[in-house]
Amino acid sequence: VDQNSGKIFEVNTNKNNIASLKSTIEDKWTKDKDSKVIFMAYRTSTVRKSTKITFNHVVPNIGSDMNGSSGTFTARIPGTYFFTFSAVTNAAVHKTDMYIQVLKNENQVFIIYDGNQSNGDERDDENNINYSWILEMESGDTLSLRTGAYDASVLYGSSHQWTTLTGQLLLAKT
Repeated sequence: VDQNSGKIFEVNTNKNNIASLKSTIEDKWTKDKDSKVIFMAYRTSTVRKSTKITFNHVVPNIGSDMNGSSGTFTARIPGTYFFTFSAVTNAAVHKTDMYIQVLKNENQVFIIYDGNQSNGDERDDENNINYSWILEMESGDTLSLRTGAYDASVLYGSSHQWTTLTGQLLLAKT
């Protein structure tokens, strides 16, 4: 009886340790899940000049910080973020310089510029325009993109040529 009660005590102790470990893992998973921000927003249609870029798809949207229909990313967690932008310029527009404004809290931080100078050649076609950057953001800060005012600041979009914006939290402020 003494030997069995020791084993029962050991089993109960192990059961409590396992329950405690499970609770710790679940708490950590919940905390980690709430601290992740990763998204890819993409658009499958043309964007005209002087237009805020919106997105008809956002997959994934871990953290739900990206609102595709408004084209606005709102930082929920303060920290250092990494963003990328990629698009195709529109072949139907005579090629001149074009740009995309990168806006933080509706203020221009910088522009993504593409020198599309053309000699009028009928064979002009689309150009890729891409950029990546790191930006410090506070909770509630927003990021959005707007096509420039130049006539050539038009982005082409289709089901196989997307305009994309990706973002992820690299390091949360502590």
